[in-house]
Amino acid sequence: MRLPLTVTCHTDSYDDSNLPALLDEYDRQRDARFSVPDAQQKYKKQYGLADLYGWSEDKARQMSMPERSNVGPYVRSHGFDLD
Repeated sequence: MRLPLTVTCHTDSYDDSNLPALLDEYDRQRDARFSVPDAQQKYKKQYGLADLYGWSEDKARQMSMPERSNVGPYVRSHGFDLD
């Protein structure tokens, strides 16, 4: 499922006043179709188990911790320039 256009598409202005409600609605609809098992929730030791582990909770947890910090050095060691 994709985020609805009401969340991602704005014309001539940006209004996020209804964003929390729209994300909650999306998370609940997505959970109804594709519920994430407790075992697949990220960073359970730090955050515990969420009653509703939706897309927004997953992304918040993902962005809260550094991930794959070794990719840059690995790519550079193979001759690629990332600068």
